[in-house]
Amino acid sequence: MKLRRVTLAAVAAFVFSSAATLSAVAADPCDTCWQRYNRCIEVGSDPGYCEYRVTQCLAAAGCPAPPF
Repeated sequence: MKLRRVTLAAVAAFVFSSAATLSAVAADPCDTCWQRYNRCIEVGSDPGYCEYRVTQCLAAAGCPAPPF
C-alpha cells in the first residue's frame, strides 16, 4: 500500500512539473506562432502555406502582423 502512494505521488509530481514547464514555454502566443512557422519552413513545406498559417495564428493571438 505504501508503494502505491509513493508511485502516485511520483506520477502527480511529474504531471505537475510537465504542466508547469509547458505553460512557461507557451506563455507568449506570438513566439509560439513563429516557432510553428520556423518548423513549417524547416520541414520543407511551401513558404506560402507557412506564411498563411503564421498570419492566421498571429491574428488569432492578437499579435502584430508579419512583415511579408
